Amino acid sequence: MVKRYLKKVGFKFVFIYPAFYVDTSYSYLLPKYKRIAVYLAGNFTNCLFVLGVMYLYPKLLPYCYLVISNLLINFIPIVKSDGYYAYITFRGKTNKGMGRIKEKMDDFIRGTIMFILLSMLSYISNC
Repeated sequence: MVKRYLKKVGFKFVFIYPAFYVDTSYSYLLPKYKRIAVYLAGNFTNCLFVLGVMYLYPKLLPYCYLVISNLLINFIPIVKSDGYYAYITFRGKTNKGMGRIKEKMDDFIRGTIMFILLSMLSYISNC
């Protein structure tokens, strides 16, 4: 019984960022507000971590850039991550399966927009 649940938690790399994940495949059975809470729970935990570091160890805050950048990327609804799924749930839409070509085109467009946004942010921060 325990082995079945262990497959739903893991570690992966999102873009270049290391991340822990939880499989939320069955969250569509929950009411709307609970689904949104499930999608944003990881981001909420990361926010608590950063706030805890800021309060308890303020000198270590510059080293939390990985967690902070992960938070920002997860909240942007362009990337199919927690922010995207919370947004479409809030809007009452569903994440229906698309054809292979349409899904690849959608991912390409989202990736291009994300690359442009991150490039602009890095350019602005270096000025």
